[in-house]
Amino acid sequence: MDDFSLLHSADGARRGPGRPQNTVKAEQLTLSLPPAQRELLEELTLTGLFGKNAVETATLLLWQALHECAPQRLQQVREFRAHQAAQQAGALKNKLEKINAILNEE
Repeated sequence: MDDFSLLHSADGARRGPGRPQNTVKAEQLTLSLPPAQRELLEELTLTGLFGKNAVETATLLLWQALHECAPQRLQQVREFRAHQAAQQAGALKNKLEKINAILNEE
């Protein structure tokens, strides 16, 4: 086998050493930041405690923030929706009672 066949599959795609293919579906999101925030991301990246670049650092920080606050926010949304549903059910019940009263008058 030659070097080309070791590093490329039958369709010509490169293979071999490197990162494995990401098994999680990802979608691109464009984020615009003021220069000061971008500089902060780059400074945090230089510490070596976050990502390899500003984008990876932003991704890790965003994921951490979502992980910390999302459960509480989801609970608030669920409570709000339940409250709305109860109000709608109450309004519908009142309408049905009025219709029933009108029908019973005859």
